[in-house]
Amino acid sequence: MTQPAPGWYSTMNAPEKERWWDGTAWTEHFRASNSMHARPEPKSATATVHRALALDKQETKNSMATAGLILGILAALFNYLFVPSILAYVFSGIGLFRANKLGLSGRRKAVIGIVLASCGVVISVLQLAYRFSQYSGY
Repeated sequence: MTQPAPGWYSTMNAPEKERWWDGTAWTEHFRASNSMHARPEPKSATATVHRALALDKQETKNSMATAGLILGILAALFNYLFVPSILAYVFSGIGLFRANKLGLSGRRKAVIGIVLASCGVVISVLQLAYRFSQYSGY
């Protein structure tokens, strides 16, 4: 099977972005789509199938940002020992890094996860302060 020439090719999930094909595999490099600099798409059917299969193998969704959002929701509702908040900060931070550096989606989810984790921390601290004030008699 012949492989397409190295170059920038539009992505299936985000046509406004292009991804670098090094001739054998998709790299982690993205750029904004610019038709002046883009190479033409491969014309042969085998090259098109190969490109689609290679793109499917690459991770294009930001599962860390989604996990951070879910953990942020849990932190805002049930923040037992601050574990959900800590996990939400970690997963959302990784998701935010991936969204910024690798060009993946999920930036909004990661930021919301961080905000909800922070809300969970504040709510838990207020609950602890209230409980300790009940025991100390203030």
